[in-house]
Amino acid sequence: MPPRLARVVAVLSRAPGKPEGDTACVLKFQVPLTPDGQLDPAAFPLLAAYCRAELIVAGTPTWSSPVLRTDQGWAVRPGLTEEGPFWHMTARTIRPGEYLTLFTTDAGEQAFRIVNVERP
Repeated sequence: MPPRLARVVAVLSRAPGKPEGDTACVLKFQVPLTPDGQLDPAAFPLLAAYCRAELIVAGTPTWSSPVLRTDQGWAVRPGLTEEGPFWHMTARTIRPGEYLTLFTTDAGEQAFRIVNVERP
């Protein structure tokens, strides 16, 4: 059976200028996960074309990006060009209650709390 993508939803819990977070700022992404909730590097090459991330603020999509694998780990590249900078993502485990950090080039470090993981 081929690997499938998990759908993950996380809300902003902390960012520069928003120490209390913002539940209207939602990060959604689709990635392959291992059974223990790690991003799956073995399945990623098979599904890379379908791995996407999207930031939604107050119901309006702000940016969309493919999820990418780089030398430093996982990343997104928001923006209109493929030459834009990588925003690296770190997460210990992808499951509700855990945190994911997005290291942006313009807004600094943004922490998101994972609120839902829908596995196939």
